[in-house]
Amino acid sequence: QFAKVAGIEISETVRLGPRFRGTHISRLREFDAIARGHPRVIFFLDVKRASLRRFGNDVVLDAILAEIGTHAAAWVIISFDRTLVERARKRGAARVGWVVDTWDDVAQGAVHALAPDFVFCAAGHVPVAAALPAGHWQWVIYDVNDPAAALDFGGRGADFIETDAIGEMAASALLHPHAP
Repeated sequence: QFAKVAGIEISETVRLGPRFRGTHISRLREFDAIARGHPRVIFFLDVKRASLRRFGNDVVLDAILAEIGTHAAAWVIISFDRTLVERARKRGAARVGWVVDTWDDVAQGAVHALAPDFVFCAAGHVPVAAALPAGHWQWVIYDVNDPAAALDFGGRGADFIETDAIGEMAASALLHPHAP
């Protein structure tokens, strides 16, 4: 199966420039080798619903757990699929994260029941101007491409933001007020 996708280029030259031109899809074991060399870095493994529909939760989870094995603490298995997150937790995944479709009272109750280590929510689905509900999890707000929005989410309780605007965030005077 891997041979079919191994030749796909994933360099994203529009966002990241030509530096990564020629970069192709890697196997999980190759990323795990990188993770082993960077013990302070958190690696999020986002398991897509399409993979789960095609192969089934247990087959996908078996493959992931076999690859990351004894180094599982560096990885956070995340998914929109609540069942996968529950199974990963029961099967001994060191850390899990649930990606919620929207944040509302139903999602909040489900998050408390699931007790993930991380909760991911799209910026556009977070209630406006409200503090993020506290729990033992860490918040990751994704699709944040404006430095002011990143600061706002941080002030409301977000622990991490995910962005497509890496350069803009790194250059922002809002995020680096003491830079020369």
